[in-house]
Amino acid sequence: MINQVERRARISVQRVGAPQSSDIVKASGDDAIKCVESVSDSVLCHFKEAAEKLIEEKGPENALCAALAYITGFTELTARSLLTSEKGYTTFMFSGEQEVRSPGYFWNIVERLFGEEARRSVRGMRLCSDNKSVVFDLPSNTAKQFESSCGTSKGITVSIPQTLPELKPRPNEFYQRQQQQSRNGRWSFGRGGGGGGSGRGRGNWRTSRK
Repeated sequence: MINQVERRARISVQRVGAPQSSDIVKASGDDAIKCVESVSDSVLCHFKEAAEKLIEEKGPENALCAALAYITGFTELTARSLLTSEKGYTTFMFSGEQEVRSPGYFWNIVERLFGEEARRSVRGMRLCSDNKSVVFDLPSNTAKQFESSCGTSKGITVSIPQTLPELKPRPNEFYQRQQQQSRNGRWSFGRGGGGGGSGRGRGNWRTSRK
């Protein structure tokens, strides 16, 4: 489906992760400020006593932050996966020094460091386009413990990405791309070196006009 959209609209599409709670909160904060600015000055005196009490308990800045948080409905933040947008999961990124052909190398690292139980908790591991990194999900309630324990593996950098990196297509996705490009006349195949064509894809979900 994506390949057809790319071909007909003459654009390339890049897959991006879902907005995180922190991004939504920042945008909601701007809206809350506009709402506060619309409050008449004649009303403020009725909240002065409550405001003074809140400021005394939390301090001026924290009191205002708490009020804005309540106005926007964000009394707590829930982590959301960059890969699947599922709540309660945190996306991690493992980066190595050498290129690998499949995520299996990183699966082995997870099992070696944390055991089989931790490996079963990992969801949706995907190889990145640089062939040196993978991203995967873990339950958010184990994220801090996992991150603090990852320093024992040499040559591996562990991070929690803020944006989803470009992912390498799965084998079936890559095959579908080849088939679509072949039908579009972008690739041609021949015997004994007779195959020609540009041989270049259009990137993995990168948005741009052709």
